[in-house]
Amino acid sequence: MRWPATMLAILAVLAILSGPPGPAAAPAAARGPAVTAATAEVTTADGASRFAPVTVQPVAADTEAQVRITLRPDERRQSMVGFGASMTESSAAVLRSLPGGDRAVLMNELFAPGGLHLSVLRQPIGGSEFVAGTHYTLDDTDGSADPDLRRFSIRRDQVSVLPLVRKAADLSGSMTVIASPWSAPAWMKSNGSLVGGSLRATPQIESAYARYLARFVAAYRAQGVPVDYLTVQNEPEHRAPDYPGMVMDPEQQARVVAMLGAMLDANGQDTRILGWDHNWSGGEQFVDRLLAGTAAAQVDGLAFHCYEGTPAAMAQVAGATVDGVFLTECSGSFSRGDRPAKVFADTLDWQARTLVLGALKAGSRTLITWNLALDPDGGPRLGGCSTCTGVVTIDPATGQVTRNAEYYVLGHLSRHVAPGAVRIGTTGAANGVDGVAFDNPDGSTALVLYSSARGDRSVVIEHDGSSYQLTVPGRSLATVRWSA
Repeated sequence: MRWPATMLAILAVLAILSGPPGPAAAPAAARGPAVTAATAEVTTADGASRFAPVTVQPVAADTEAQVRITLRPDERRQSMVGFGASMTESSAAVLRSLPGGDRAVLMNELFAPGGLHLSVLRQPIGGSEFVAGTHYTLDDTDGSADPDLRRFSIRRDQVSVLPLVRKAADLSGSMTVIASPWSAPAWMKSNGSLVGGSLRATPQIESAYARYLARFVAAYRAQGVPVDYLTVQNEPEHRAPDYPGMVMDPEQQARVVAMLGAMLDANGQDTRILGWDHNWSGGEQFVDRLLAGTAAAQVDGLAFHCYEGTPAAMAQVAGATVDGVFLTECSGSFSRGDRPAKVFADTLDWQARTLVLGALKAGSRTLITWNLALDPDGGPRLGGCSTCTGVVTIDPATGQVTRNAEYYVLGHLSRHVAPGAVRIGTTGAANGVDGVAFDNPDGSTALVLYSSARGDRSVVIEHDGSSYQLTVPGRSLATVRWSA
């Protein structure tokens, strides 16, 4: 994983159709000026307000305001898969450092309805840099080849990771699992190491790697964790110097995808395959080559990370596959010596502008940050990112839990936008305030606003033939929800 030198992004105003259009909503005039109660909550970048209730009042249509946002339910965009993070081995370790009762309370808070209600987990296949011990894959040997995968084992995951993944799925009630490998086993690679190198480009090794991934899917399913989506290589153009990774060009990715797709089909697995799984920058060129061959039929969607480029790259390819585009990794970050308040404010501001507004308007069906939980030193880890932040920070020495900016960025979505919700059109961004809106499967509607302004903004929202007014503080996320 690479972090950019600066947390600035130039965002385009994007409106992309992703996937098949949903049914057109009836025009507001045909429904009549029904007055429906609305509720709202706000989180400010200074941390003074966190999911704090805000008054929303029905007002006359001609009420003056600094910003007027109109919801357009007849403009149907992408359907949402959900919002979440990764239960890395490091995340599992710090969660397990809590006493059992405290851990149960926190897991309930993160995943259950009424809490954050996260609904997506992106799981490493084997290790990443965020491990609580040595680097590993699921078929490590003494250096000898294992073409029949006789040493394949998920035993290490069964000890710490899988029990928490199962618990999260049980609490959520609607969990999507996306899995990604950081490296093939060393015996499959050009340099014989988990760090660096590439997958050896022979039919035998590429077939063995595809079988390794298919075996992972079957093994996790047998443990009660179906894998809904799978990528074949995390960050295939990044040469990590001190943690597992490998480069993979689009032609090799296409060959592996073709074999893997056939194996999944033969095994009766409904796991879908996502291509790319790397930064916005460079994605369009890789995707063009990946989809140029016969493997295109096996690529169901495309995965992106946030560390280089802008969300506009997703918009360019949002319609290239059946399932559209997915934001699968984006870590908060800090500089050594930063005050916690600065880390919170800068992360909330950047992720709200770049992910909530930028990525979702570019067609992303997910918003997935990186580690679910880390310790105060940003670990445990073995190499890689030393300045990453988790959704929560857990101090194993004291049991203190700190809810970071990612917690609130995700929560302003996950608490109000259900899996299967459809993004709808909005117009009227002005004076530093913009928003993204969703129709939920239960008939409710949610509008997530972000204000980059320094002062309060009076906002009028036009929805379903009625008008509503609220005050949005400067540099804040606000979610407005209309019940069914």
